[in-house]
Amino acid sequence: MLRKTLRLSIIGINIMLICKCLSAGNWSYTDSMNITRHHHTTTLLQDGKVLVCAGGWNGLYQTASCQIYSPLTYTWSSTDSLHIHREKHTATLLPDGKVLVSGGWPITSSCEIYDPQTEEWAYTDSMNGQRVYHTATLFSNTAILVAGGYFYPGAISTCEIYDVTTHTWAMTDSLNTERFFHTAILL
Repeated sequence: MLRKTLRLSIIGINIMLICKCLSAGNWSYTDSMNITRHHHTTTLLQDGKVLVCAGGWNGLYQTASCQIYSPLTYTWSSTDSLHIHREKHTATLLPDGKVLVSGGWPITSSCEIYDPQTEEWAYTDSMNGQRVYHTATLFSNTAILVAGGYFYPGAISTCEIYDVTTHTWAMTDSLNTERFFHTAILL
């Protein structure tokens, strides 16, 4: 009987930073990130590495730092930091292998793109509205739908579409109900 090995990394549980690997049902420690973080994003890159972006730390502050985890060496390495500190943002893998980060806390409409080849962040077009706790879903490999989120004084229903070829945002129909902390999945 062929035995399959399952490898899973847990990255940043709440404020506690314990990274472990699951191999055939047994947990073992691996290298730790350089800072504890919560409300960060994790993105599986096309080369199998994991990009961890920003987040909060120490319960009070946001960070712009980013790191790359290599499942081959079980190690973390630093990479270029975002231009602004943020947490509670979204990170979406683009068809060309780059990563789009949008919104976040402190509430912002700014967006940045990470290029794994150069390991650098660059600003891209900002969203039309500021938002945090929103969703970002890639569809048809040409666009990202950002839906809902939070903007003072509460949940919002507005939605925007990011064109991955022109790198521009456009408003689209709103949700029927305001919402944040929700999930979205492509059907």
